[in-house]
Amino acid sequence: MAQIYSNGTGGGDWSAGATWGGGSVPSSSDEVFVLNGDTVTVDASADWDGDGQSITIEGTLTVASTAGGWSLSGVTVYLYATGTLDINVDLTIDSSVAGEVGVGAGTFTCAASLTVEATASFADFITDGGTLTFDATSGTPTLTTNGVTLPGFTVNNNGVTSFEAADAVTASSWKMTAGKYNDGGFAHNIAGDILDEGGSLVSTGVWTMTANGEVEGGTFTELAIAAGVTATITENTVAVRLSGGGDLSSSGVQSFFLAASEHDAYQLTGSIGSNVVFRLFASGAYRTGKPIIAGGIVRVYYSSDTQPILTGGLQVSGQIQVGTSNHGSLATGGANVDARSDIIVGSTDAGDTHTLDLGTGTHRLAGTLSAVAQSTTTLALNQCRIFNAGTIDGADFDSITAGYGAEVIGGTVQNVTLASGTLRCYGSTDGGGNDANVLFFNSAPPRRLLGHGHPLVEAA
Repeated sequence: MAQIYSNGTGGGDWSAGATWGGGSVPSSSDEVFVLNGDTVTVDASADWDGDGQSITIEGTLTVASTAGGWSLSGVTVYLYATGTLDINVDLTIDSSVAGEVGVGAGTFTCAASLTVEATASFADFITDGGTLTFDATSGTPTLTTNGVTLPGFTVNNNGVTSFEAADAVTASSWKMTAGKYNDGGFAHNIAGDILDEGGSLVSTGVWTMTANGEVEGGTFTELAIAAGVTATITENTVAVRLSGGGDLSSSGVQSFFLAASEHDAYQLTGSIGSNVVFRLFASGAYRTGKPIIAGGIVRVYYSSDTQPILTGGLQVSGQIQVGTSNHGSLATGGANVDARSDIIVGSTDAGDTHTLDLGTGTHRLAGTLSAVAQSTTTLALNQCRIFNAGTIDGADFDSITAGYGAEVIGGTVQNVTLASGTLRCYGSTDGGGNDANVLFFNSAPPRRLLGHGHPLVEAA
């Protein structure tokens, strides 16, 4: 058994003697070293089956798509920090393949289909933070994991083809820099960062973040955040459904779009951080689902004159903006709203229409409820009760209606002209400009059942 080193002058084809320091092509009984700075290409003429031997990669070892008579079966691969193993043929990693990476980790690049057999320990093949990269230029390569946990991996297909998952994926991180990745409708459980830095992600499966990490961009059919986990968005991110028991935060001010197209799209039981601008966006009416607890701004806007129905309640520390663009409207149904800042209805586009329907719930208002003058706006108070510590200003609403039993307790009420109904205000200040159907009482309101739905707002 001999130790065969690459030439140290740039490498070459595996089958060429000039590629190797001693001028001899490695045999199956040799230990092979690819030196830093050299690129050795396993070409069509290569013939090496190093069962039981080893390949140490400090430079780059590329297995060309035309390679034949070459196998990793039974081989120990040492992939060092500076090393890259670039596979362009279909490859199965089974229990006979072992390896490790050096400190700082190397890169495993696959441009063909990769199958990891259940008997394999992929963590032994690429460990210590090594990166698995898929870089395909033709065909439709697939990833089959058979339940094996993968290290962090990167998708880079140069936009030529789509790399597709053939079963569920569990990995320490996931990143896409270019090209296309199709999750195949399979679950992706990621214990770290989910970074869509470029390319096109086709998502029809559930992506679950199982450990703290960053989410950079991406459009997901469902993004789930596991309990005890914080997902930090570093770029605007879109999901049709948001679920899990964890928390959503952001690095700086970033937007999260809940682009819902189905009922109960919001199933997150954790909280939303103060820097996240949470946007309820869709093209049709839907029930939101669980209570939304947001530390920052919540914006509601749509591509048509439709509205979500708030079924779980809403607690917002920042502004609630109903219709900052397009035709955004919001109906609370029997759910409760705890607005710890302002509620603003409308946009600066005269062609837009916006409605805030406060339903039959019990609400709190700490800031100002008002409208934007340029658009067409409606405030429907229906049978709600509002504990008001701020100001309800109806000056710029085009229409305000109140149902039987609509009440305001405390705060200031001003410039309210009712198109229909009567609004009773208890212990409130008359700020002026109200019509005769807005009634003020110094006494406490009559007792009645407070609130419907989730008790985000408690009776005072």
